[in-house]
Amino acid sequence: VDDVAAAARAAVDALVDTAAFWEEHLGPVYDAKTVAILLGTPDKPVSRQAVSKRPLLALRTGNGRVFYPAFQFANGQPVAGLADVLAEVNEDLVSRWTLASWLASPDDDLDGVRPIDALRAGGVQRVLQAARAWALALQ
Repeated sequence: VDDVAAAARAAVDALVDTAAFWEEHLGPVYDAKTVAILLGTPDKPVSRQAVSKRPLLALRTGNGRVFYPAFQFANGQPVAGLADVLAEVNEDLVSRWTLASWLASPDDDLDGVRPIDALRAGGVQRVLQAARAWALALQ
């Protein structure tokens, strides 16, 4: 590398562009504290540790921070069927980031509907079937 400063600026620009892409693609994200508030009630709070034990789509960044895509919540609760999809798609085969992208992208097996929207509409079995097909195609 002839110009270390230019290379560093290019690397930072690439990171910023990547973060902007994910933010645009997935929408807002919550940290564990926000999810704890969302899932709890004034008389029955949820701890951040309890959040990490719930079947939620958690995305870990390169620096170790954990975020939860907001799209997985409806009316203060996880979208019905999401836990089944998370269990169906093996984390050893598909990263949670890749799964988040799939959930937020139109899917041909779901007639162009995003899997997360199909779950919201009650199509749990259709989404599970599409998730199985998608995961098998990745093997």
